[in-house]
Amino acid sequence: MNVIVKLKNRILSDFICEYLESNGITVSTDIVNITSGTRFDVAIVDNLNLSSEFITKIRDAKIILFDAGLNTEEIVRCFNSFNIHGIISPDADKRRLIEAINSVHYGAIWINNDNLKDLLHKERLKMAREGLIQHLTERENQVMECLLEGLTNKEIANMLSISEQTVKSHMRSIFKKFNVSNRCQLITLILRGKKQSAR
Repeated sequence: MNVIVKLKNRILSDFICEYLESNGITVSTDIVNITSGTRFDVAIVDNLNLSSEFITKIRDAKIILFDAGLNTEEIVRCFNSFNIHGIISPDADKRRLIEAINSVHYGAIWINNDNLKDLLHKERLKMAREGLIQHLTERENQVMECLLEGLTNKEIANMLSISEQTVKSHMRSIFKKFNVSNRCQLITLILRGKKQSAR
């Protein structure tokens, strides 16, 4: 795996690079001298280095935003403007950093639970204002709210006093209305702020 690290904090950047290299990951910090054939799998970048020029240079790399105290609105802006695949907090331990890199590399979105809940809540409110969830039934709205809180099907069933099978049925209906096939795709759709309305 080939990773580029571009953080304003040089000490932190060096530490992350050394740690990743000690775990067998090829790391670069030199964006200036990148050759046209250089390909990165993952980029770890802070908001101070996140720009269209940087995105052009790293081409298809999946981006992990290093959250150095950004507020939710700034995270949402970066997420939507730069196709962010993950957000890692500065208080995450080294093991989480490797997990985030691997998860993003293999196509998942990596966001800590508090950020995810906050982002999803704000985006759901936005979707409601824009009428994008008007075609959901009252129960589907309740199930979706629980889903966006990160609850499992069993927890949703207990919360709403319905069976797990009924939760699964509502989930299938929600997925169909948003033209997705699983939770991850639904969350990605919501976080990307696509204007795809429910059918």
